[in-house]
Amino acid sequence: GGCPPAPPAVLAGRLKPYVASLAVRQAARGRGLGAELVRACEAAAAGKGQRIVQIQVESTNEVALRLYARLGYRVVAMDTRARKLVGDVFFGESVLFTKLTLEKTLGGDAT
Repeated sequence: GGCPPAPPAVLAGRLKPYVASLAVRQAARGRGLGAELVRACEAAAAGKGQRIVQIQVESTNEVALRLYARLGYRVVAMDTRARKLVGDVFFGESVLFTKLTLEKTLGGDAT
């Protein structure tokens, strides 16, 4: 396990860790695995001396947004012009969507 590599976010002129994609198989949902994965990413970031972690999520992903809010993340940015590929890499379509950036200061009140 661990956090997949992703391009670093820039926050206040410094590189900050962020989770660009996190998923749990449908059959394994509801067991706390998503929270475990996020906490593992937070622990990895803290182990590298980082104090802030960011997560990017689609604004329509209500389940993920509830999880992140429960873990202490707050929306800090919104990109209404984000693009994603839907369908096949060769015949798919690039569509616009709203991407939210959430942030948590490690060692804060939320668990």
